[in-house]
Amino acid sequence: MFHLALLLDVLQEIQTYFVDYMQNDNLGTIANAHVVFADKEPEKARAWQCKELALLSSISVDFPKTGVAAILPKYLRPHIYPNFMEKRDKKSYISTGVLGKLYRAAKLTVLGNTSKISINDVLRSYDQDLMQEGFEHYLTVSLDYKKLYNTKLMSLMDLYGVQTEAEMVSGFFSELHPVIGNYSKMNSDPRKVEDKVREAMIALQLEAKNWYNNMVKDAPFPTTNVKYAIASSWYHVMYHPDFLKCHGLCRNGEEETLFLSFPWVLYDKLLDIKRNVGLKKSKLTSNGIFTPSSSMTDC
Repeated sequence: MFHLALLLDVLQEIQTYFVDYMQNDNLGTIANAHVVFADKEPEKARAWQCKELALLSSISVDFPKTGVAAILPKYLRPHIYPNFMEKRDKKSYISTGVLGKLYRAAKLTVLGNTSKISINDVLRSYDQDLMQEGFEHYLTVSLDYKKLYNTKLMSLMDLYGVQTEAEMVSGFFSELHPVIGNYSKMNSDPRKVEDKVREAMIALQLEAKNWYNNMVKDAPFPTTNVKYAIASSWYHVMYHPDFLKCHGLCRNGEEETLFLSFPWVLYDKLLDIKRNVGLKKSKLTSNGIFTPSSSMTDC
């Protein structure tokens, strides 16, 4: 009975400690408040608010060991956040500090570069090393799957209001569409919608991998070379000049949009092909019989 009572006391202490920790773990809140005041105040990180928050942060870090909780007073709780923190459910202001400038420059870079990919850019990036022997046998089916993938991708972008393919692939969104961003109080967390977009993109990629597996399964001899040849055909129908005309899709009456992510669903196979070509070239070079091709010597 004594041991049982002791065990119950220990369990009670553990439960009390866990609940206490969950209620008083303010480290993330303190860190966010420090970012706000360091951006907003004229003295930046030397502001008295930041100094107090730094002390509270030190106390909060040691809380699991000391049991002393860091209490964040109301006057150190921000009511408005800089736009680079992307607190879409809170009031925000346009930051004029260095982080705000970097944030806006990064957004302009993402939206400017990824949304204006030209056919010439694609032509310059075509890599002959990724052409595996026998790829031409699978071009017709690969082209059909490319069109299907692009159509599904464009539908997702239109559904969720995502502006660029890069945002869909990376899972990081520079701006939410008004249809998504206009939240009611019952649905005030934009992160949930962003998670839905990421899940939808992952589902599309998994579906594309199933297409690839079916192509391998339907091949007369599903060897490793066949697997690479099919992956090579996916790359070819996306990047080769002969297929660029049937490459893009029109969005809402705009000019043709180039989507490039289709073959990179099979990035592991494409990397294997490139790696194997590199090994062969290095062996030939070491034997003194390798002559660089014109595509390798042109700058």
